[in-house]
Amino acid sequence: MGASAIQDQRDIIVGAIKNITRGDWKVLVVDNDSKRILDNVVKEDDILNENIANIEKIEDKRPPNPDMDAIYLLSPESHIVDCLMADFSRRRYKKSYLVWTALLDPTIRRRIDNSAEAQQQLAGFETLSIDYFPRESRLVTFRDPWSFPILYHPACNNVVAAHMQTLAQKIAGVCISLGEYPIVRYYKPKAPTHEASVLCSHLARFVQDELDAYAKFHTNFPPPSNRQQGVLIVTDRSMDLVAPLIHEFTYQAMAHDLLPIREGDKIMYKTTVNQGEPGEEEKDMEIGENDDIWVRNRHTHMKDTIERLMGDFQKFISENPHFTNQSGDATSLNAIKDMLAGLPQFQNLKDAYSLHLSMAQECMNIFQNHKLPDIASVEQSLATGLDEDYRKPKNLADQVIRLLDDESISSPDRLRLIALYIIYSDGIVFEDIPRLIAHASLPSTNMETITNLELLGARTTR
Repeated sequence: MGASAIQDQRDIIVGAIKNITRGDWKVLVVDNDSKRILDNVVKEDDILNENIANIEKIEDKRPPNPDMDAIYLLSPESHIVDCLMADFSRRRYKKSYLVWTALLDPTIRRRIDNSAEAQQQLAGFETLSIDYFPRESRLVTFRDPWSFPILYHPACNNVVAAHMQTLAQKIAGVCISLGEYPIVRYYKPKAPTHEASVLCSHLARFVQDELDAYAKFHTNFPPPSNRQQGVLIVTDRSMDLVAPLIHEFTYQAMAHDLLPIREGDKIMYKTTVNQGEPGEEEKDMEIGENDDIWVRNRHTHMKDTIERLMGDFQKFISENPHFTNQSGDATSLNAIKDMLAGLPQFQNLKDAYSLHLSMAQECMNIFQNHKLPDIASVEQSLATGLDEDYRKPKNLADQVIRLLDDESISSPDRLRLIALYIIYSDGIVFEDIPRLIAHASLPSTNMETITNLELLGARTTR
C-alpha cells in the first residue's frame, strides 16, 4: 500500500484510462455509481487531460458517436448491463473498452459473451476492483447506511448471507487494489448471548474465499513486495459498545459529535466567511484530505488544536507584518477572527482559518454550555469501572441521576448516560429502564433503543 488509499485508487483509475487511450481521443462513459467512485478521488480535468474528449452518463440520452471509441467505466449491475447492451445494439460508438469497478456476476457476463453485436464492438475487457470509497489516507468506507440494520436486525436474517457476500467482495477488492493478500483473523466473543455473534467468523471466511478465488485465477497476485504479509482483522461493533457512547475530545471526534456536519459524498460544514465585512455570507465548506489544517489537527486534543491554530496564525502574522495591525491581539480565537477580516489578500487562508476557528469555538461553546466536563468524568468511570484515583467508583447511580436532572444536559447525552450505566451494571431490573427514561424526560420510544443493545451483545436486564 502506498502513502494514501485515495492516491492508490486514483492511480489505478487514471492508469487504466491512460493505458487504453495511449494518446488517442476517446469518450468515457460512466454510470451513477461509478461516477461517485470517480468523483471521490479524481478531478474531472485530470480525466479530460488523458485524451478523454467527453464524459457521458450511460443512463442519460446521448447522441450516437460512431466515429469515436468509448471507454466504459461501469458498475457490475444488471440494469447497467441492460444499458450497455442497448448501446451495442445501436452501435453508438466505434469500438468499446469495458472497465468494471468490481467483478461481474457470471450470469451477467454471459449476456455480453453470447452477444454477437457486443463481441463485434468489444476492444477490451478488464476489472479494477475499486468498488469502495477512500475517505482518508487510511480510511475506506462503502457508503452503505443500511449495512448496520441488515446485519443486526432479526427481521433481516434472510438477507444477511447475500449482504455479507457483497461485503466480502468489496473488502477483497480493497485488498486486491492495494496488492495485499493478507492473513485473515477475526474477533470471536467469549460466551456470546446475541445471534449476531457469528458475523465476524462468517465474514472472515467469505473474504478468505474471495481472496483465494482471485489468487487462483491471477497468478501475478499478490505482486512482489519487500513487506511482510499483512493481517486483516475482522471485528464488529459488539467488540466495544462503549466507544460510540462516550464523549471524545480530539478535534475530529468532537466536531462530528457536536456540530451539524453533513456527511454525504462530501463532508460539509456551513460557516460564515468575511464576517463583519460587506461581503459576509454563509458558505458550505468541504472538510477533507485537501484541507491541510484539518489533516494536521483532526487527531489532536481540542486544547492542543486551539493552541496550534493560534500558534500557526501568530507565525503567519510575524512573517507578514505589513498585512496586520501591530497592536492586534492574537491570543484568543475571537481576536484572530477579527484580524482575519483584515486580510483580503489571503482569501483562501481566511476561509480555511475562519472555518476551523468557527468550528473550534462552537465545539468549546457546547463543551461549556452542556456541561461536557461533568458528563465526561462520569462517562470515564462507567467505561473503565474506575474513578480518577483508579479505585472502584462510589455512588455512580447518584452521579448519573444528578446529571439526568440537569436541564443543561441535552436529551441525546441523557440517553447515552443511561445506556452507559446499564452496560456498566451488566443489566438492571427491567422496570427500572422506563423509570430512568421517564426521569430523564425522554420519549418512551427510547425504551426500544436501550433494549436493542442486546442485539449487539449487551445485557440490559437481569
